[in-house]
Amino acid sequence: MSIKFYLNELAYLWKRSRVEINFLFLLFFLSGLFFTLYLSGYTYLVNLRSRVYETAYCKVFLQEGVPNNYIAFLKDFFEKDPDVKEVRFVDKENALKEFKLRFPRYEDLLKLFKENPLPINFELKFKNELLQRRSLEEKMEFFSKFPYVETVQSNYDFVSRLDRIINTLFFVAVFLFVFFTIIFIPILSSITKTILQREFHLFELIELLGYDTKRAVWTIGIAAFLPAFIASLILTGIILIIDSVAPFSGKLLYAIPLFILFIQLLVLVDSARP
Repeated sequence: MSIKFYLNELAYLWKRSRVEINFLFLLFFLSGLFFTLYLSGYTYLVNLRSRVYETAYCKVFLQEGVPNNYIAFLKDFFEKDPDVKEVRFVDKENALKEFKLRFPRYEDLLKLFKENPLPINFELKFKNELLQRRSLEEKMEFFSKFPYVETVQSNYDFVSRLDRIINTLFFVAVFLFVFFTIIFIPILSSITKTILQREFHLFELIELLGYDTKRAVWTIGIAAFLPAFIASLILTGIILIIDSVAPFSGKLLYAIPLFILFIQLLVLVDSARP
């Protein structure tokens, strides 16, 4: 039997089941688009957290008149701390330079003081593991109780908030993925079976004519598989655009169209069973 016959049957099947096929396409595309945008936002926040963490630091300000040997002790202590990756001692002169660099508009305020009022301090940068253990506040509280320590300040607060948001988004993503899968598969299976059952007459016709039914199986299978394929193709194009604009997204997004194809293939094989 000619290829033209099967192509005509494929076109007829699409026309006859256009409501179900269009619904399948929208189901695949909209759910895939949702998870694509969701994961794009998630990976953006993860990347932002990493970049902010690299520039964040903690300042341990010391009181006036702290002995030099105690400064040396603190420097040695901080350098040996397994959670600290970088230690920088800032004396009064360097503290003044930093102030003028960061707050040039308020430089004239320093003229109100006879001497440099800025305290000496240690600038510490922590390893990522400290944030992952959520022990940042405890570490800063511990440093603040040291003798001759005036106060401890940091700009890690934004990183901590980002970390909490990212962890929440991760658990929400897992919940949504499981929820969508549980709801999605029965709907997909029901619609796929409806499409297949409408075309069982094609097998009877081909068998009566004495031809092999394998091509009929492929024809019906392609018709049921095309909505997922087209939706995955469009989603891949969207992901390529996102990846070109925001390369931080990584390769995780490409798993979405692959998962759609995989689910549709499994449902199709299961629905084709007698």
